[in-house]
This record gives sequence, C-alpha cells and structure tokens, in this order.
Amino acid sequence: MSEAWKILAALTLARMCMGFQFQAVPALASHLTTAGGMSFAALGTLTGAYLLPGVAAALGSGWLGQRLGDIRTALWGLGLMVAGGVGGWLANDFTAAVIWRLLAGCGAVGLNVMLNKMAADWFQDRDDLPTAMGVLVSSWPAGIAIAMLVLPPLALSAGLGAALVVPAVLCAAALVMLAAVWRAPQGAAGPRAAQASGWPTARELVLILIAGSIWGVYNMALIASIAWTPGLLQSHGMGEINASVAVSLIGWAAIVSVAAGGWLAAHSRWRDLPALACFALSAAGLAALPALGISAGSAAMMLGLG
Repeated sequence: MSEAWKILAALTLARMCMGFQFQAVPALASHLTTAGGMSFAALGTLTGAYLLPGVAAALGSGWLGQRLGDIRTALWGLGLMVAGGVGGWLANDFTAAVIWRLLAGCGAVGLNVMLNKMAADWFQDRDDLPTAMGVLVSSWPAGIAIAMLVLPPLALSAGLGAALVVPAVLCAAALVMLAAVWRAPQGAAGPRAAQASGWPTARELVLILIAGSIWGVYNMALIASIAWTPGLLQSHGMGEINASVAVSLIGWAAIVSVAAGGWLAAHSRWRDLPALACFALSAAGLAALPALGISAGSAAMMLGLG
C-alpha cells in the first residue's frame, strides 16, 4: 500500500467517527425515550444539534486551517468531538446534553472540512483522485451503519451509559492515530498569515448557493430517513435490534452507491442523469415507507434506499 493510501485510511477512519457519533442518538432513541425520559421532539433537537453549527463551523475551520495548518485544525476538531462526547455522557439534563452535542458538532464540521482538504493534497493531479475522494465520502454512511449495528446491542447488554461514551472513545482513538500517521505531502501549502483574497463573482456565488442548497436538502432527507426509520419500524412491531440492523443496510449500500454514482457520472453522456434518477427513486422510496408497515424494513427496501 502506497503512503498516500495509508494516509487516506487514517483520514477515512477519522471521518467515520463523525457518522458514528452523529448516529448515536437515533440508534439509541428507544433507550433515550425510556431510560432517559426524552420526547421525540427532544430527540429531534438533540439529533439536529450535531450539524446545526454547519456554515459557521465550516467557515471558521477553513480560516483556522489557513493559519494553524490542516493537521492542527483537524486534531482540534477531534478533540472537540471527544470533549462533546464525554460531556454528553456525563450530562444530567437536556440543556447540558444539547450544549455538549453542539460542541461535538462544531468539531465534526471543522474536521470534515480539513479531512477533505488533506486528502485532496495527497491525491491532487493523480488519476485515482475520484476513487480516493469516493472512499473518504463513503466513511460517513459507514459510520452510521456501524453505529446502528453496535450501539443498540451494547445498550441492551451494558446499559445506556456505556453506549453513550463509545463515540467519544472512538474519536479519541482516531485523534491518536491521525496524529501518529499524518505527514504533509511534499509541496503542500503550510499555514500562512492572513492576506486579502478575492471574493467569488456574483455568478459564482449563485452557482455555489444552488449546489449547496441541493446538497443540503438532499442530506436533510437522508439524515431524517436514517434517524427516524428505526422508530417507524419498531412502531409496526419490529424488534429494536432487527430494526437497527435493517436501517444499517442503508448505510452499507450507500458505501457502494457513492463510488458507483461517481463512476456513472463520469461515464454518462448526461452527467446529471444519475443524480436525477437517484433523487426520483429516493423520493418514491421515502414516500412509500410509512405505507408499507413492517415490510418497509425488508432488505430489498433498505438496500434500495441506500
């Protein structure tokens, strides 16, 4: 394995922790509503708080990355994820849990910006850049799928507290691993002092906002479906573990479909067609979920959504 791919493996594992930590709340929803006494509205708030920092955290991490360096900023992001995870585990009221969740989310969003930049630095001007970025992007659904498989059984066997602290432990392990493995590629730009830079033109800004809106709305639908489908299946009589395993299939399928979508877009005469077809299929599948009852948790349905 080349050094670039070893670095990518460390970056991918670090990013996988994001998906795992995000999905911890939906994966443990039934335990949080019973043992934790949370309402579904509170669960939704706690779930969404993780990505609420969004734009501010992303812009802030980009600014810090230019001045502190990408690896320092990434490690700070992981450190905030560890602190937020431990704080959420120890929190004894809902307000504190939301605050710690917001802190972890700030770290996760900042980490995400830096990991993409760090991977691009290692694979720029290489033919395997699309493949490398596909691997990195697939770590998000992989982390979600692993959380759905690991956390519910752990909560049943060891208790809610043990399951809640696991994401922080994984983030701490990723921090140590990334600090030990990372080195900048030859010729990569280091931290620099603040300097004036051009602002996007009006046309560029409009195009950025359109692309960002599409990406944001799509992710909102994906996150909502993964977060609430386990509870939907349980309401139709499916057991907690079976529901979690079923929904994890969405994440496992997404790992493959991310790479396949990139390949289709690159080899299609109409590059937008694969995305439009996937949007249409996803919309049809999500609309059908509430009407299908327990059969919505079939492997075919979950894999199809993924």
